[in-house]
Amino acid sequence: MGVLIHVARKLSLSTFDTTTYGRSPRPDRMREILKREMVEIEINQAVIGDVFHMAWRRIPQHVALLTDVGILHCHEASGGVIEHPMDAEWRGRVRAAYRFPGV
Repeated sequence: MGVLIHVARKLSLSTFDTTTYGRSPRPDRMREILKREMVEIEINQAVIGDVFHMAWRRIPQHVALLTDVGILHCHEASGGVIEHPMDAEWRGRVRAAYRFPGV
């Protein structure tokens, strides 16, 4: 959630924080935060700047920002924050999409 929070603050889209959210994924807490702070949209309606809630081992516990390249997200195995094309494998992980209010 750190990348999402940082981008939202830098663009003055939101001031929410998750200081009670640790490094380990907490799927229930993540979904609660997304639903409270953003507007849920249809996955096929997502545009650049929207957020995908993605499954990791079948459980939605990851977020990524949709970009003109693909997605931007933190991927520890790749060394941190990365941006890459949205291939079929990543597309298959998307479980929900969200938009910042007023965007």
